[in-house]
Amino acid sequence: MASRFLFPAFALALAGAMGFGVPGAPVVGSTPALAQMGADVELDSGLVEAFIASYPEIKDAAQTIGAEYGLSTDGDATSTWGAWMGATGAWGELNGIVASHGFTDFPQWLQVTMSVAKAYAFAESGDEMDQGMADALDEIRNNPDLSDAQKEMMIQQLQASMSAVASVKPSEANIEAVKPYLAELRTLFE
Repeated sequence: MASRFLFPAFALALAGAMGFGVPGAPVVGSTPALAQMGADVELDSGLVEAFIASYPEIKDAAQTIGAEYGLSTDGDATSTWGAWMGATGAWGELNGIVASHGFTDFPQWLQVTMSVAKAYAFAESGDEMDQGMADALDEIRNNPDLSDAQKEMMIQQLQASMSAVASVKPSEANIEAVKPYLAELRTLFE
């Protein structure tokens, strides 16, 4: 689990902190450093390349440092994140690693990680998501088995979902910043 721990656990926890409604994600937004991580970083090629270069090292270090501090990477993302949140010494060690890649500290690296991950997700499947929503709207509107009231209710629910997705969509500039690196990011995230 250690090799898969870092991104999913942080992504879930930070998504919960940012209010994206991820079930089981802890609410950690009251921590000032974490609250700052909710905002997207303006990405450029330098940041994306620094992230790509640092990610494998951080992922490997998380296992080693986690063992030093008795942090388990077994279990759900919430318990894993909680354990890491309490181990500020572990964060200090990770600060040293990310600094060698040009990051100020581990919280800044996490913020960049979330920005890259969101931009990657939308660059990889944003068009498919948009088309899927449009197709679903057409299916609802053209379904002869639904009453007008049912159609209206389902359309409203779908539009609410579409609004939620739009509210977390990164800037087009961030999506464009990750596009040249999609193959490398796919290897890291999958």
